[in-house]
Amino acid sequence: MKILGIDPSINHTGWGCIDTSNEEPVHVESGVILPDLRGGNYRYGEIAGEFHNHIIGICAPDLCVVEWPTFEDSPRGRNLARKGFNKLCAVAGGCVAVAAVHGIPYALITAWQWKGKYPKPLIKARVEELFGERDWAREDEWESLGLALWAFKHKGDYDEY
Repeated sequence: MKILGIDPSINHTGWGCIDTSNEEPVHVESGVILPDLRGGNYRYGEIAGEFHNHIIGICAPDLCVVEWPTFEDSPRGRNLARKGFNKLCAVAGGCVAVAAVHGIPYALITAWQWKGKYPKPLIKARVEELFGERDWAREDEWESLGLALWAFKHKGDYDEY
């Protein structure tokens, strides 16, 4: 089974695909979509288009796992909401729509579900322990692989649609 993890962001979206056919997951492909930021809101469509036109074909996933945006009711969370929470939801929703159009089951996992309070360096270390150190384009790339790994290890702990 191939699992595609998607770490959406307004300005760059990470994606990482793993193959879980064997006992140990194998890194298939990963990267970051860097849309033209001068495109205003059109960049959200550019991200979805990149998934539709290229990444789904490269990975041929059996499951797409998307980090679904949430924010806590706190000063930090309210600040995030003012800065573009709806736009972040649009990016994540576009990724889900692409999976649905291709008939690929998808799961929506919050950062709290899969990362909890683990610090980012610990997640990166785990990804690199399994797949080796790499020259990552951005942290979104290894985070998307971390999400895919979490989905593999916690199958049944989340709903698939």
